[in-house]
Amino acid sequence: MYLMYFNSGIISDHTKWAEFGTYISGVYSPFISLLAFFILIGQFKSQQSMDKHQRDQNYIGLSLNDFSFYLDRMELYIDKMNDKDPNFENNLGLISQGISIESFREEDFKTKSIVFVTLHRKLHDLWVCTIPIYRGLGAVNEVPYQSAYRSVQLKAIAVLSLRVCQTLEAINYCLKSDFNKDDIIFNK
Repeated sequence: MYLMYFNSGIISDHTKWAEFGTYISGVYSPFISLLAFFILIGQFKSQQSMDKHQRDQNYIGLSLNDFSFYLDRMELYIDKMNDKDPNFENNLGLISQGISIESFREEDFKTKSIVFVTLHRKLHDLWVCTIPIYRGLGAVNEVPYQSAYRSVQLKAIAVLSLRVCQTLEAINYCLKSDFNKDDIIFNK
């Protein structure tokens, strides 16, 4: 490149070397700048991905903590009621046994649901507190969310039993007008 620019041997004149340096700088600087620009774009995308991952992990962690809190309180309530009536949990599970989703909004079941909520408002309210957690985790079709969604389902079944989860869900479905079939988790 040097020979193409100066057409002769090595020059000892400092101004010629400065001209050559300017020439090289003018040729290669745009390429280096473009390369730096692409590297910055890559770093920006990587940072965005890391930020999203961190937000997702924070949301999932908070959701799991909240869910564990409500689940513990429901378990304590049911244990307390079982101490008073050893058949409480079994009777609770029987409220919705054999009833189809379509029957959840019928008057007979609605009457049973109102009586249950009147007698056990705290348990019902704790269950209602878990619904936004189910909705939030189930709304995102990505592996960490779906894994956490399935995890809270299994925890609820393990701690409360499937029949109790089905009954609490059925009662909530029956009494809430904004609760639709897409929100059904345990009665599928």
